[in-house]
Amino acid sequence: MALKSATESGDWDALAWNPVGQPDNTSDVQLAGFAVVANVVAECYTLSGTIGSSLELTKHDFTVDDVMTLDDVAVTTAADMEGVILYGGYGIDIGPNGSLTLSDDLRIDTFLFGLYLDGGTLVGTGYDITLDGDLEYVSGTATNVSITHVGTNDVDWITTVYPLLLYTADGDITIIGSRLRCLALAGTGSISPDTNGIVDLRNVSDNFWTFTGTCTAGVTVLLQTVVNVSSGGAIILQNADFESLGNGAGRTIIMDGVLDVGTGEVYVNQFAANQTTFLDMDGQALTCGALVIGKAAAENKSGVVTLGASASIASIIAGNAANLNNSLVLGNADIVLSGTLDGSDITVTSSAARFLSGTLTDVDVDGGDRIIAWGCDDDGGNGIGVEFAPRQLETMALG
Repeated sequence: MALKSATESGDWDALAWNPVGQPDNTSDVQLAGFAVVANVVAECYTLSGTIGSSLELTKHDFTVDDVMTLDDVAVTTAADMEGVILYGGYGIDIGPNGSLTLSDDLRIDTFLFGLYLDGGTLVGTGYDITLDGDLEYVSGTATNVSITHVGTNDVDWITTVYPLLLYTADGDITIIGSRLRCLALAGTGSISPDTNGIVDLRNVSDNFWTFTGTCTAGVTVLLQTVVNVSSGGAIILQNADFESLGNGAGRTIIMDGVLDVGTGEVYVNQFAANQTTFLDMDGQALTCGALVIGKAAAENKSGVVTLGASASIASIIAGNAANLNNSLVLGNADIVLSGTLDGSDITVTSSAARFLSGTLTDVDVDGGDRIIAWGCDDDGGNGIGVEFAPRQLETMALG
């Protein structure tokens, strides 16, 4: 049987490898030093050795006996491959000058390690890689790459230049190293930190969040946007922190569902100096520990938060006195406050919003409207627009 060359894509059909059509689990076809073992019965090929220059994967499943190192090698998946699956003993390492280019969806299952981009090129072309194994970016180029992560695995995708187009967490995922960078987050699995991990949603567009799984304490969801965006759905975290960070004048994030981070903290501030980020709850409920408006550093990087119909918040404070445009728009919300609203360095507006508990200090209502602070403690410095009343009057009014 003639040997195929490494540059010949061939028809990767069992009969092309075994012309007589008989099961022969030991038939080898040599690809310039790369052995391909054809298992005709299972239609599954085992890859081992070193690829010489290029390889096209089409139509069948493959088992990678060891680490499949794509180093100075170009691998493509054909458009008619009908779902290639790579079963890796150790994983796939795209090394310097190596490349993997998709023309269809791809599934990679590995027993150890996973998919590593280590100096080479990964071209997703908008197709999805379903990965059961670890995912790590070391260096290299990633273009239009979407990952669906299944199983119990780790992720460390730190590059700021090549965020994942879409990351779908359908397994039990642990962020190792520092962070996971992507343009949108989906899935029904769980995301937890090794120590502290950041889900970095970078330069997002509308509908960046359809994740309905769990995101636990120790994780920070960092949302960075250079345009005005709407979330696409509720953001519910299990005591994880959420930071919305606009980059440029007047960047607005509109919530299409509740923002509930449990006891986690919510931060609203800016990347650019002398600019303001707007978080608009658009009628939706907000639940969090501390709500921090404006950058904590001594920089004029302000935040504006517009509450919806209701909120349950531990405390509300300004990040820093240097934030010149911090604002809290209460509307007519009902607010359960377990700690303190400190109005220092925050402009507060209200249309008869009601605080049902908590402590208010240095709060003045801009524009002459009022805050009804029934059952709240007055810690001093509040303006005449803040109306305190004892708890029994509130109970009668709600009656």
